[in-house]
Amino acid sequence: MSHASNASPKEVEDAFLRATAELREATLGVQGPAFLLATEQWQKKYQNHPAFGFSARDHARSLREAYSKNPGQNVGEIEKKKLVLLIHGIRDQAEWMTMVKERLQSKDVVVQPIDYDYYDLMRFMTGFGVNEVIKRVTDKIRTAKENNVGAELIIIAHSFGTYVTSCILQRNSDIRCSRAVFCGSVVPKTFPFANVPHCPKIVNDCGSRDILPVLAQGFSFCRRYGASGLWGFGESGIEDRYHDFGHSGFLDASFVDKFWKPYVHDNEFVLSPPGRLPAKWSVSLLAFGWWFFIPLLCVLLGLGCLPAVLKIESPLLCFFAYAGLACLFLLVVVFFASGVWAHCWPQTPAKAE
Repeated sequence: MSHASNASPKEVEDAFLRATAELREATLGVQGPAFLLATEQWQKKYQNHPAFGFSARDHARSLREAYSKNPGQNVGEIEKKKLVLLIHGIRDQAEWMTMVKERLQSKDVVVQPIDYDYYDLMRFMTGFGVNEVIKRVTDKIRTAKENNVGAELIIIAHSFGTYVTSCILQRNSDIRCSRAVFCGSVVPKTFPFANVPHCPKIVNDCGSRDILPVLAQGFSFCRRYGASGLWGFGESGIEDRYHDFGHSGFLDASFVDKFWKPYVHDNEFVLSPPGRLPAKWSVSLLAFGWWFFIPLLCVLLGLGCLPAVLKIESPLLCFFAYAGLACLFLLVVVFFASGVWAHCWPQTPAKAE
C-alpha cells in the first residue's frame, strides 16, 4: 500500500477498506456490463487518491479481469480469494512447503510453492547469482498472479527467501502483496521498506536460538544480509514475533496451524508466548564477523611470530603471540558455544503431524 501521504499505514489501510466496502455495496446484485461499469466509476472516484490511488486502480482492474474470466461472481466472492506463495531459503529442497500447502489450502485459498532450485552456501555468502534468483522468482510470481487474477497476494518466505521477497517488492511496483510472513529472516534491519511502492503488512517470526541470520550478517562477503531473524526489525509497520526456536523451528505443522493459518485465512495476528529470550553472548560476538576476527587474529599472530623471525627476546611481542593464540581459542569457543557447528550439515526438514 502506498505511503505517499502523511497518514499512518493503519489510517491508509482503514481508508482503503472503507472504499472497497463502498464498492461491494455498489455492485451487490449487479451482473454483466453493469458490474464492469460500477467498478470503472469506483476507480475514477479513487484513482487519484493521494494515499491509495494506485491500489484502487490495481484493485478495480483485478476485479474486472477476474469477473471476465468467471462471470457471475460478486466483489465479495472475488475478494475472498487468496493466493499464498511460499518461497524457500538456501540449502533447501523445500520439502516443508508441501506440508504448509496441505495446512493452508482451502476453497478460497490457493497455495503455490515457488521453487528456484538448490542455492548453495558459497553462492549465498558471496552473493553470486542473487539477481538471477530474484529474476526467476519474480517471473514465477507474475505467472501465479496471472493464473489467479483478483486474488489477494500473500507471501510466506523463509531465510534467503525473505531477502529475495524484499528485493522483488522494492523493484517491482506492479507486484502488490497485501501481507507477508518472514521467518528466519536475513533481511537487514536497515532495509528501506519505506521505499517499497506497496509495502505489505509484515509479520516477522524471529527465533531466539537462530544464529544463521547473525552469521549471514557478519560473515558474508557480499554484505547484503542482516540479523532481523534473531533481533527483529524494530520498525513501525512490521510485527516482530519471538519464539524459542532455531532457524527451521517455524517449519512445523503445529506452528503453522497456530500462527500462520489464522493470519492467512482470517487476517488474525496471534501473539507469541510472553518472555523474549535473550541471545547468547557468543551469538552477539558473531555479529562482528570475520571482518573483525580474522584481521585481529592475523595481526596478533604476526606480531607474536616476530620474536622467532627476528631472533629477539621481547616480553611485549611474546604477549602478542599468546594473545593471538587466545583469540584463536576464543573463535573456537564461540564456534561451539553459539551452536554454529550444529548448522554445518543439512537439517532434517519438518514433517506434518
